[in-house]
Amino acid sequence: GGTEGAQRMFLGSNYDWGQDLLRLKRWSDAHPRMKPLAVAFYGPMIPSEIGLETHLPPASMFRHSHDLPEGLGESFYLAVSSNGLHGLPCHIDGGTGACAVGIFRSPLLRPENAIARVGSTIYVFRVGPRDETANNRSLSVDQLDGCIDEIRPDDLTGTP
Repeated sequence: GGTEGAQRMFLGSNYDWGQDLLRLKRWSDAHPRMKPLAVAFYGPMIPSEIGLETHLPPASMFRHSHDLPEGLGESFYLAVSSNGLHGLPCHIDGGTGACAVGIFRSPLLRPENAIARVGSTIYVFRVGPRDETANNRSLSVDQLDGCIDEIRPDDLTGTP
């Protein structure tokens, strides 16, 4: 299945190690109307270090909302690396020092529902206002309520 099909067989650094974050920065610069942008990525780089302006998704998307700021308004774009779409933890950068690590759990966040693919590993989704049904290519904030399981450092202590 080529680079698109590889994500069905390989996860982690075997396929996605954050290599398309610079491409996402260039894509964001080329599409200034597709903002604000929330980014969930897998890799060692921080988006703000390369000048990529990012925001946290709305708190309603987080299942637990542990001490996170309110986040975005009702209409935004969400860029998720392929590891995140397949259930691996991702960094969710708020651009203001607020960062979370989360696991996405939504059958709607699939490559076929994305409005764009950046490089081979990052998919961009448009998330519209509550109860939006006019655009089939847009997901509604309601559809994604509670879809991110936030992982805090203390959640990892005591793991065998």
